[in-house]
Amino acid sequence: MRQALRLFSLLIVLLSAAGIVHAQTEDTIKHLPPKSIEVTAKREADLQVVDSRTVQTKPVAELVQETGSTLVSDALRAMSSALDIRRYGPLGSIAIPSFRGLPAEYTIIYRDGIRLTNEQLGQTDLGQLALRGVSRIELIPASTAVLLGGDAIGAAINLVSQQQDSILCRVGSAQTYYDRGSGLPENSYYAEFAGRPDQNLSISGGASLDRSTGRYPFLDTSIGQFVTRENSDALLQGAHLSARWLPDTSSSLELNSNYFYADRGVPSSASITGRGASNFRARQSDQQEFVTLRGERIFGELQTGFEASYQFQENTYTDPTYPLADKALIGMTSINLRAALPISDAVRFYSGLDLIHSRLTGNTNALSTSDSIVDRTRIASYVALKASPWTAVTTAASVRWEAISGVSGPQFLPQVSLTYQPVTNFTADLAYSRAFHAPTLNDLYWKGGGNPNLHSELANTGQIQVQWQPQLPIVDLSLGLTEFYASMQDQILWIPITSQLYRPINIDQTQTEGTEITIKGSVSITPRIRLSAQESYTWMRAMNLTPGSQDYEN
Repeated sequence: MRQALRLFSLLIVLLSAAGIVHAQTEDTIKHLPPKSIEVTAKREADLQVVDSRTVQTKPVAELVQETGSTLVSDALRAMSSALDIRRYGPLGSIAIPSFRGLPAEYTIIYRDGIRLTNEQLGQTDLGQLALRGVSRIELIPASTAVLLGGDAIGAAINLVSQQQDSILCRVGSAQTYYDRGSGLPENSYYAEFAGRPDQNLSISGGASLDRSTGRYPFLDTSIGQFVTRENSDALLQGAHLSARWLPDTSSSLELNSNYFYADRGVPSSASITGRGASNFRARQSDQQEFVTLRGERIFGELQTGFEASYQFQENTYTDPTYPLADKALIGMTSINLRAALPISDAVRFYSGLDLIHSRLTGNTNALSTSDSIVDRTRIASYVALKASPWTAVTTAASVRWEAISGVSGPQFLPQVSLTYQPVTNFTADLAYSRAFHAPTLNDLYWKGGGNPNLHSELANTGQIQVQWQPQLPIVDLSLGLTEFYASMQDQILWIPITSQLYRPINIDQTQTEGTEITIKGSVSITPRIRLSAQESYTWMRAMNLTPGSQDYEN
């Protein structure tokens, strides 16, 4: 299957090369009725989000400009103050997203609505992903993410692929130097192309390489001197290919594929005074291949869509301290069906069906001593309504049914939202949803201490959001305030059993609550120069509310 995918990608590349030679004038390609997108904040609802007013959307160009990086682990820092990227080292090191202080397993990553987060760890390592081929990133809080999946108790992050309608060829490089260091420890190279072999067909693709020697100077406070970090070298490779065909004004067909590879040193504590991490033995390598085919078709007022995808993930950890390397191979196949139909001028109906099958093969998980292959199937369906009974009021409600093999029975997950907009520059949103998170395959079947008796985690999440954009003569100003909470039952926590062994257990009741404040402003200095600034703060409190617990309300 993997060889077939690679041969298919090579064929598309060869076809696209011919398309670049075929010159075009201005953009003449046909388009479906456009989906209006305000790149500074939110987007209109589509087949994957019923009411998107609380969805934060930023174009990749803006994120790269703000952070100076095309790596997902760096760029996502500019999405929200409530989104924490837990990095465990420099370029290429493991980076795990966490939203509003919740466990990283509660933040689920999607690519064009297709789930990337695997079932083994329940986490997505952003350290190996680049933004090449991505047009924008959407941060969808749990209270409005139920149509993408029922287990995004924190948030869903959707990476939307880029489709180029023009002809281009672009190459570039970035070199990084650190004070008190030597040479150029970080090197980045990339190439991109786009072409149109036919008026109704556009193809784009590219490749990137990021590497680091891992030799970064940092201040060792124990000796008061700058020392060099070691054994944190990294090599990241990526490639992407996209094609879009619009046979008529009512249909579209898209092919998106991505490849990522990362090989990284795993630093440990320093064994020699005055040096950085000096264990040169442990290494981690990760590989991911992803291809998806998606289509849309409009039948009168009925909008339909489908996505079919396959992805392969390989993770390897080697350390001579251990006799056998940790290795996991994960294959994920998914099929998603979507439909939306306006019932009247004020009411719109949505429905969908999702199917995901995962197969884990490796030496770290097992159903029994003789079975090292673990399968998991997710099946879900939903229905939703969005209504605008009055000009200033919009409400949405949905119910999602989701079942996962090997865990407790199916879950019914309701979601409701209400938006009040009395004037154009003031909006108030209220949202609630019920979500659940199944134990990961590691939680259940890890050979080092998995617990097959774990229950699924259940959560009630909600938020109130107010946004005001005062009309000022010179400055464009936006003020936002969000109150949020998440109440979890049977939250899974790994606790130490011995000095070297951990085991997951369920905690009866926990709650996270907090406040977010965002202030954004911009002013035009000249017709070509604009000054922008943004500040955001998040206050959070997490509590154990299990009756009788010694940590109650702590």
